Amino acid sequence: MMNKQFLNDLTWFVRAVGETTDVPDAVCDATIPATVPGCVHTDLMAANLISDPYLRRNEHDLQWVGYTDWRYTTTFDADAAILAHDHVELFCEGLDTVAEVTLNGQEIGRSENMHVAFRFDAKAHVKPRGNELTITFRSAVKYTRQMIEKMGFVPRCGYEYELDYNFIRKNACNFGWDWGPTLVTCGIWRPISLVGWSNTRIDHVRPLVTRADETTAIVQVHIDATGKASPVEVRLTDPQGNVAAEVTGTTDAPITLNVDQPQRWFPVGYGDQPLYRLDVTVKNDSGEAIDGWSRRIGLRTCELDTSEDEIGRAMVIKVNGQPVYAKGANWIPDDVFMHRACKPDRYRARIEQALGCNMNVLRVWGGGIYETDAFYDICDELGVLVWQDFLFACACYCEEEPMRSLVEAEVRYNVARLSHHASLTMFNGCNENIWGYFAWGWQESGKLEGRTWGLGYYLDMLPKWTGEVDPTKPYWPGSPYSGSMDVFPNDPNHCNKHNWEVWFKDGDYVNYRNQVPRFCSEFGFQGPSAYATIARAVDRDELSFDSEQMASHQKCKDGYGMATRMAKVHFNMPDDFDGQHYLLQLNQARALTTGVEWFRAHQPRNMGSVYWNLNACWPVMCWSAIDGDGRLKPLWYATRSFFAPRLLTIQPI
Repeated sequence: MMNKQFLNDLTWFVRAVGETTDVPDAVCDATIPATVPGCVHTDLMAANLISDPYLRRNEHDLQWVGYTDWRYTTTFDADAAILAHDHVELFCEGLDTVAEVTLNGQEIGRSENMHVAFRFDAKAHVKPRGNELTITFRSAVKYTRQMIEKMGFVPRCGYEYELDYNFIRKNACNFGWDWGPTLVTCGIWRPISLVGWSNTRIDHVRPLVTRADETTAIVQVHIDATGKASPVEVRLTDPQGNVAAEVTGTTDAPITLNVDQPQRWFPVGYGDQPLYRLDVTVKNDSGEAIDGWSRRIGLRTCELDTSEDEIGRAMVIKVNGQPVYAKGANWIPDDVFMHRACKPDRYRARIEQALGCNMNVLRVWGGGIYETDAFYDICDELGVLVWQDFLFACACYCEEEPMRSLVEAEVRYNVARLSHHASLTMFNGCNENIWGYFAWGWQESGKLEGRTWGLGYYLDMLPKWTGEVDPTKPYWPGSPYSGSMDVFPNDPNHCNKHNWEVWFKDGDYVNYRNQVPRFCSEFGFQGPSAYATIARAVDRDELSFDSEQMASHQKCKDGYGMATRMAKVHFNMPDDFDGQHYLLQLNQARALTTGVEWFRAHQPRNMGSVYWNLNACWPVMCWSAIDGDGRLKPLWYATRSFFAPRLLTIQPI
């Protein structure tokens, strides 16, 4: 069998390298214990070398971390069973982001993408004892500036520190957003291991469900493997433990499984979520198992209906041919520091909170990450549909090399990695980039003349690459997008819309009733975090919405002012913090109640209410229903009512 030796639990160290002028003296020459998976900020915090950036105004004093190069080192002895194999690889499941990897003084690989795994050939350099592994992370901020010099600037949304997140394949919100801090991380954020294999190694297994009706399900199992074509055994076991299908073949050809009387998977509220077990075993010529893959899959089909009608163009998610009214929220990384956000128990807590307020859809937003498999596993189990953005958000993106190849590798890797998840319902090309091209002055700036800006990705390359890897999942170019470049991309009568007019322009939540979008995939209204969360994040004498520390936890320009002005439309605002805090939370809950009840009342013209947003990544004043400490805001309780399976609402004509 293939052998794997995890290197996570070794003794790791990190230190600043290169230009260290701005690095504090206490850090500059320190060799700091490190945790893997982890990141440099949490390593510095654990060593008491920096303060928690979530508290007070500490974030502003820690910008030097993102401008510094950092080197992680460890030593290890290699397992003899691994060295006996024909191939030995260093398997890095996630490097954040620009990294050079050396083993025993020899460079064996490089990374420029946080969102893919890397396998570096280590056979010629690994030895039985005393291996020295070094991973040097270059400043992501400096990398983006070098890329701009190479490729030329293209516009993007400006946030507090004006960092160019669109020139690196890293989670964009790490560079600051209108709800998140600017804390540019680096580190080994996912597991790392030494792998030995011979003959054949499985890269991915793609079980593509091409049919799932009441009588028959068909699963085309594609095995992406490295090495020579080898015999393979594929077995599908039903939820009761009975073998539903068993076929032999080879790794170089798809294998078809036919299932009679399938137990079909449905989203919560529309049926059950039975999961089958798919086991793939690769064998050598002697019949011995040499690699294997085992996952749970659901038998279901999914499609996106965007057909034209007398109004414009619809947008309806269908599972097993059945229209689903999408009740949900947008999902962002649950922590700025990804290794903390991606824990299975944390995922489960948030997803169960979404389920607890009657949601059936989470949209994984395009400024974050492709979540780890645990996220989608839990959604599979609980019946929560996942709308997955590709990672392009609020900016123009160059289509030339080297960016194009980085993007293609990322798309192919993640579509293949996630292909077995029943909950994954659709891929979306970008967040607001097509809308931005039309409405945010990018064309008028003159900076796009003769330049690519991402449209080739959204209309051509992404659907091509996605379709080649997994043609069973629908693809949509953007959120929002009206189905044609001839129609304004945020037209409420065509497909999906983002309604930010109410928050940023109209001044009162009753104005949600001015439109009936076919599918509203973003709309939101701010409200503060729970009192206990705020009290942890700011000093007691700073508990005022106009204090410096509170201002540091409000990233939306004039956010407190807008929230207060809109609350005053409905309430006599008190002068004390406690009263203001309560009414701002209440106004947020009433605002989303007004919007969602209006949208749901117009079903089937409207077939989706996916608001901004479920969760927060730190203690902040923002649009979420759950704050950065995991506490439920009044909006969550309102959501439980307005997303109830049956809703009685009285609306103006």
